[in-house]
Amino acid sequence: MAPVIFQECIERGRDIRVFIANSKVFSVNVLTQHEELIDWRLDPLCTYEPTKLHKAVEAKLKMLLSRLGLHTGSIDLREDSGGELFFLEINPSGQFLFLESDANLPVTAAIADLLLSPSLTKKNRTVKQ
Repeated sequence: MAPVIFQECIERGRDIRVFIANSKVFSVNVLTQHEELIDWRLDPLCTYEPTKLHKAVEAKLKMLLSRLGLHTGSIDLREDSGGELFFLEINPSGQFLFLESDANLPVTAAIADLLLSPSLTKKNRTVKQ
């Protein structure tokens, strides 16, 4: 006997990668040339197209980050062929740079803004004397 995890197979309509930094939301459709691949990151010909999420979805994702105590998060979503959206995972230190280089989204500027924000620096500042 060994532990296993079972999950429903979600028919691929489209994969969406979302990165949130300091309440700024960046999202792309993942366009893979190899639909048979379960993990789109294994497709060397994969491209990314900026997309907009519904405001309600953005609000829920921002709330999730807040409740988890995160300032950033890489989120994977899948929309099935019927248009139903599924949350797959969130990673607080997930990859994001490809969103800037491949989809021309200003992700590093958002991270710089976060790192320089007064709320972040005041909250985490400790002075030893």
